Amino acid sequence: QTELSRVDEALRGGSALERRKEEAMQAVAQELVPRMNRDTAEHDASVALLRRKVEAAGDDSKERQRAEEELAFLEQAHKEAMEGLEAEAAAALVAVEKQHEREELLAGEVNSVRRAERERLVAKMSNVAREIERLERESVAIGDQSGV
Repeated sequence: QTELSRVDEALRGGSALERRKEEAMQAVAQELVPRMNRDTAEHDASVALLRRKVEAAGDDSKERQRAEEELAFLEQAHKEAMEGLEAEAAAALVAVEKQHEREELLAGEVNSVRRAERERLVAKMSNVAREIERLERESVAIGDQSGV
Protein backbone atom coordinates (compact mmCIF):
# COMPACT_ATOMS: atom_id res chain seq x y z
CA GLN A 1 0.00 0.00 0.00
CA THR A 2 1.16 3.50 -0.71
CA GLU A 3 1.29 5.98 2.12
CA LEU A 4 -1.53 8.01 0.58
CA SER A 5 -3.80 4.97 0.23
CA ARG A 6 -3.08 4.04 3.85
CA VAL A 7 -3.99 7.56 4.93
CA ASP A 8 -7.12 7.44 2.80
CA GLU A 9 -8.05 4.18 4.52
CA ALA A 10 -7.36 5.79 7.89
CA LEU A 11 -9.63 8.71 7.07
CA ARG A 12 -12.50 6.34 6.33
CA GLY A 13 -12.14 4.47 9.61
CA GLY A 14 -11.06 6.38 12.71
CA SER A 15 -9.25 3.41 14.20
CA ALA A 16 -7.53 2.29 10.99
CA LEU A 17 -4.29 4.08 11.85
CA GLU A 18 -4.23 2.56 15.32
CA ARG A 19 -5.05 -0.88 13.91
CA ARG A 20 -2.22 -0.62 11.40
CA LYS A 21 0.20 0.53 14.11
CA GLU A 22 -0.78 -2.45 16.23
CA GLU A 23 -0.34 -4.79 13.26
CA ALA A 24 3.12 -3.36 12.58
CA MET A 25 4.09 -3.83 16.23
CA GLN A 26 2.83 -7.41 16.13
CA ALA A 27 4.88 -8.02 12.99
CA VAL A 28 8.00 -6.85 14.83
CA ALA A 29 7.20 -9.20 17.69
CA GLN A 30 6.45 -12.09 15.33
CA GLU A 31 9.86 -11.64 13.74
CA LEU A 32 11.94 -11.15 16.89
CA VAL A 33 10.27 -13.34 19.53
CA PRO A 34 10.91 -16.64 17.69
CA ARG A 35 14.55 -15.63 17.20
CA MET A 36 14.82 -14.77 20.89
CA ASN A 37 13.15 -18.04 21.88
CA ARG A 38 15.39 -20.07 19.56
CA ASP A 39 18.55 -18.33 20.83
CA THR A 40 17.47 -18.84 24.44
CA ALA A 41 16.69 -22.52 23.88
CA GLU A 42 20.10 -23.04 22.25
CA HIS A 43 21.73 -21.14 25.10
CA ASP A 44 19.92 -23.17 27.74
CA ALA A 45 20.98 -26.43 26.07
CA SER A 46 24.61 -25.26 25.94
CA VAL A 47 24.51 -24.15 29.57
CA ALA A 48 23.12 -27.51 30.64
CA LEU A 49 25.91 -29.28 28.74
CA LEU A 50 28.60 -27.08 30.31
CA ARG A 51 27.16 -27.56 33.79
CA ARG A 52 27.36 -31.29 33.27
CA LYS A 53 31.01 -30.80 32.22
CA VAL A 54 31.67 -28.82 35.41
CA GLU A 55 30.08 -31.55 37.49
CA ALA A 56 31.89 -34.30 35.56
CA ALA A 57 35.23 -32.56 36.05
CA GLY A 58 34.94 -33.32 39.74
CA ASP A 59 38.27 -32.60 41.40
CA ASP A 60 40.11 -31.88 38.13
CA SER A 61 40.53 -28.16 38.72
CA LYS A 62 41.88 -27.42 35.21
CA GLU A 63 38.97 -29.11 33.46
CA ARG A 64 36.50 -27.58 35.91
CA GLN A 65 38.02 -24.10 35.45
CA ARG A 66 37.93 -24.45 31.65
CA ALA A 67 34.24 -25.47 31.75
CA GLU A 68 33.42 -22.62 34.14
CA GLU A 69 35.20 -20.13 31.85
CA GLU A 70 33.25 -21.47 28.87
CA LEU A 71 30.07 -21.12 30.90
CA ALA A 72 30.90 -17.51 31.84
CA PHE A 73 31.75 -16.73 28.20
CA LEU A 74 28.51 -18.34 27.03
CA GLU A 75 26.47 -16.38 29.56
CA GLN A 76 28.08 -13.11 28.45
CA ALA A 77 27.60 -13.92 24.78
CA HIS A 78 23.95 -14.75 25.37
CA LYS A 79 23.43 -11.56 27.37
CA GLU A 80 24.95 -9.52 24.52
CA ALA A 81 22.87 -11.35 21.92
CA MET A 82 19.68 -10.65 23.89
CA GLU A 83 20.66 -7.00 24.30
CA GLY A 84 21.21 -6.86 20.54
CA LEU A 85 17.77 -8.33 19.86
CA GLU A 86 16.21 -5.94 22.38
CA ALA A 87 17.96 -3.00 20.67
CA GLU A 88 16.74 -4.27 17.29
CA ALA A 89 13.19 -4.54 18.65
CA ALA A 90 13.38 -1.06 20.16
CA ALA A 91 14.64 0.41 16.89
CA ALA A 92 11.89 -1.37 14.94
CA LEU A 93 9.24 -0.09 17.35
CA VAL A 94 10.61 3.45 17.10
CA ALA A 95 10.35 3.15 13.30
CA VAL A 96 6.75 1.93 13.65
CA GLU A 97 5.95 4.86 15.93
CA LYS A 98 7.55 7.38 13.55
CA GLN A 99 5.62 5.93 10.60
CA HIS A 100 2.43 6.14 12.64
CA GLU A 101 3.15 9.79 13.48
CA ARG A 102 3.82 10.58 9.79
CA GLU A 103 0.55 8.93 8.81
CA GLU A 104 -1.33 10.85 11.51
CA LEU A 105 0.17 14.14 10.30
CA LEU A 106 -0.63 13.34 6.69
CA ALA A 107 -4.17 12.31 7.63
CA GLY A 108 -4.56 15.62 9.46
CA GLU A 109 -3.31 17.53 6.44
CA VAL A 110 -5.60 15.62 4.10
CA ASN A 111 -8.54 16.27 6.43
CA SER A 112 -7.63 19.95 6.54
CA VAL A 113 -7.50 20.15 2.75
CA ARG A 114 -10.78 18.26 2.45
CA ARG A 115 -12.41 20.53 5.05
CA ALA A 116 -11.20 23.66 3.19
CA GLU A 117 -12.41 22.22 -0.12
CA ARG A 118 -15.78 21.36 1.42
CA GLU A 119 -16.10 24.89 2.82
CA ARG A 120 -15.18 26.37 -0.58
CA LEU A 121 -17.80 24.19 -2.30
CA VAL A 122 -20.48 25.05 0.27
CA ALA A 123 -19.75 28.77 -0.23
CA LYS A 124 -19.89 28.34 -4.02
CA MET A 125 -23.16 26.41 -3.79
CA SER A 126 -24.58 29.11 -1.55
CA ASN A 127 -23.60 31.74 -4.13
CA VAL A 128 -25.19 29.67 -6.91
CA ALA A 129 -28.38 29.27 -4.83
CA ARG A 130 -28.55 33.05 -4.26
CA GLU A 131 -28.00 33.66 -7.98
CA ILE A 132 -30.80 31.23 -8.85
CA GLU A 133 -33.13 32.99 -6.39
CA ARG A 134 -32.19 36.37 -7.89
CA LEU A 135 -32.82 35.10 -11.42
CA GLU A 136 -36.17 33.63 -10.34
CA ARG A 137 -37.16 36.97 -8.78
CA GLU A 138 -36.14 38.78 -11.95
CA SER A 139 -38.09 36.29 -14.03
CA VAL A 140 -41.18 36.80 -11.86
CA ALA A 141 -40.72 40.59 -12.02
CA ILE A 142 -40.41 40.49 -15.82
CA GLY A 143 -43.49 38.29 -16.01
CA ASP A 144 -45.40 40.70 -13.78
CA GLN A 145 -44.35 43.65 -15.96
CA SER A 146 -45.34 41.95 -19.18
CA GLY A 147 -48.72 40.93 -17.77
CA VAL A 148 -48.15 37.22 -18.09
